[in-house]
Amino acid sequence: MEIIDSEDFDLTPAIKTAIEEKAAKIYELIGKDQKIEVFLSKEGSSETKVVFRTNFMGQMISAEVIGPDFYHIVNDVKAKMVRQIADLKDKKSRHH
Repeated sequence: MEIIDSEDFDLTPAIKTAIEEKAAKIYELIGKDQKIEVFLSKEGSSETKVVFRTNFMGQMISAEVIGPDFYHIVNDVKAKMVRQIADLKDKKSRHH
């Protein structure tokens, strides 16, 4: 389940859907019982900040991207999260 919070940002159904689609890929890696926190905010007049956070394998993982194109930013944040989760899984598996 993702928790979406926004500041100075119109949370439309299309934006919620875009976030849910990207979060689905993260849930495939961390499990559907985990929680993903999503925070959206305006940065200046033309940029948006998107932050995804989750606790996975005992560590807080966070990814943040700022830019002018919301849909591109959400994709970049998802990619950062996927990379961090994969790195953490790899690190943990090498220690066992």
